[in-house]
Amino acid sequence: MRAPTVARPASSAGPLLDLGRLARDAGSWASQPACVSKPLFRYLYHERGDVRQALDLASQRRGPDCCGWWALQRGRCFLRLGMPRDAEQQFRTASEAGDPMPRAHLWLAKARTPNVYRVG
Repeated sequence: MRAPTVARPASSAGPLLDLGRLARDAGSWASQPACVSKPLFRYLYHERGDVRQALDLASQRRGPDCCGWWALQRGRCFLRLGMPRDAEQQFRTASEAGDPMPRAHLWLAKARTPNVYRVG
């Protein structure tokens, strides 16, 4: 598969991806197979810290064939944006989707924990 040129930087000194050009074509990135869209989500969420754009990508990955991984990632984005009720709903969806690891339940517990206990 040939890498699209829309995301390539103009020079090697810039960031790895030009997110301004990438955002205009986010719909086609979400329709790519998981081997392309999951690493892109991880890059947006972890490396760039652009939670809103990562949430936009994860929100476009819905459907009957979609696994619980995307629901878990949407919940993580909601929790980081300060929306624990929406995050709780996504974590429930991920746990019902049959996520084989207990990650969804751990994130659900984190979403339910009041901020009083987190501050210490």
